[in-house]
Amino acid sequence: MKNKMQNKIFNPLLNETFLIRPTNDFKGSIIRPSDYTHPTHALRYADGKWLPDDGQPDLAFVQGVIYYGVKIPDYTNRLWEWSDAELTKSFLPKYLHKHAGSWHYYTINNTPYDDEQYRWDNSNHPNKIAEELASKKVCELNGCGNGVIADIDRECNFDHPKWISNKMIIIKSTMQPLTKPDNPICYLCLNNGRGHLLKALRDYKENLEYEIEDYDNQISKAQSDIYDWERNKQKSLELLDNATKELRDLEEVKE
Repeated sequence: MKNKMQNKIFNPLLNETFLIRPTNDFKGSIIRPSDYTHPTHALRYADGKWLPDDGQPDLAFVQGVIYYGVKIPDYTNRLWEWSDAELTKSFLPKYLHKHAGSWHYYTINNTPYDDEQYRWDNSNHPNKIAEELASKKVCELNGCGNGVIADIDRECNFDHPKWISNKMIIIKSTMQPLTKPDNPICYLCLNNGRGHLLKALRDYKENLEYEIEDYDNQISKAQSDIYDWERNKQKSLELLDNATKELRDLEEVKE
């Protein structure tokens, strides 16, 4: 696959095509065991021919109401990401702990992971095409389906199966298993976690702004309620005055 990106920040892995095999390793997953035993036979992508699964690795598969594919990142500068909330907290004062993000990002040249200038059109990537066709195929066969997607740039502790740790993703050009980067460094962790601190402070500031806006709304509503209550009170006072006079006049009438 040729890289047509003008941007020089480009993860070379995005030029590769990846192969996988279906797996039933879903401990703790929402996928149900019955999903694997659906009568539909397993199919292999085979360049869109959808041949019966013969045990060979491929870009995508359909197995019962499950489809398998490989997710291609939307940003060209991302190399690896992982979750570690405790590491983030270690850089922050305690009052910011509840704003501590758990995600860490290893990027090319320590560029911001979500900078829009690094977003690219991956719609023509072979794995992206295969994933979308697998989604359509499973729905065509069953009317519905669940996707099991292998990420090439992350593997969270709660993810099942462990695609990369278990060497379940194969780089097609070399037929070697995909491995995570050695000693990935989060760009937010640099300079004693300055990036995490900035992000937490921004989130904290934004949260305070939302709180102040909410308080202003509540004050405004309370002031409106107070106006209504005062008006209702005045009306009740007038009714009470009339009732008092009426009662006094009635009591003064002699039998």
